[in-house]
Amino acid sequence: MDNLLTYLFDVYAGDPNWLFWRWTMVTGGLMLAIAIATYFIRSKDNFVIRLIQRLRLWGWVSGLIIFLLASFRLQNLYWLSMRFWIFAWLTFIALWLLKIGWWWFHSVPKARLKRQENQKYQQYLPSRK
Repeated sequence: MDNLLTYLFDVYAGDPNWLFWRWTMVTGGLMLAIAIATYFIRSKDNFVIRLIQRLRLWGWVSGLIIFLLASFRLQNLYWLSMRFWIFAWLTFIALWLLKIGWWWFHSVPKARLKRQENQKYQQYLPSRK
């Protein structure tokens, strides 16, 4: 683990740390795999469909940007391969994933409860013909 993180925390970046970039590309590949796997998940629940859509977008964007940053580093493009961009992107995708989790665990239960109450209320109203 120490060798994996030395690239990020060394004073001088030097040559690309191949162990770090291999793990980065594996992580990017897993994010793309999550995005592709969401195409095969079917649900009738609108909240699950919205969760799948959000995870799909997160996976595509995160995976492709990680591969883009890796290609910048492997081509030695100095300004585009700075470690700052890696930290910024990792922070952004972590916050994005936390926002999706917050929505799923905080907002969705309230909306489901409200939908149940509305359905219970609607059953006593006369039906439209």
